[in-house]
Amino acid sequence: RIHERVYQFLIAVRAAGDDGVAHTLMNAAGEETSHLQGIFWRTIAMAKAGIKPLYVFDGAPPTLKSGEIAHRNSRRELGAKMHGEAEARGDVDEMNKQSKRTTRVTKKQA
Repeated sequence: RIHERVYQFLIAVRAAGDDGVAHTLMNAAGEETSHLQGIFWRTIAMAKAGIKPLYVFDGAPPTLKSGEIAHRNSRRELGAKMHGEAEARGDVDEMNKQSKRTTRVTKKQA
């Protein structure tokens, strides 16, 4: 499912800024592009291996998943809080770790 790959690449494809803090890749308009680069290179790798990729764009999550979504949202909020605390201490490693916990795939990205 494409949504899972988008999330994976938003977390994995990052570049460190001058301050050492890892950020997602951005275009000139300030929009995140890490997911696009990740999907692009993954598609090329599959094509080179003779694999024809099939991307599935599914709809809204089922109601049964609402508990898991609530759990993820609370973890995301905790990550944002811990990121702020790490930023106040100047702890770049912890900031990089917690920024991954706050990642969210938007409708525009998926």
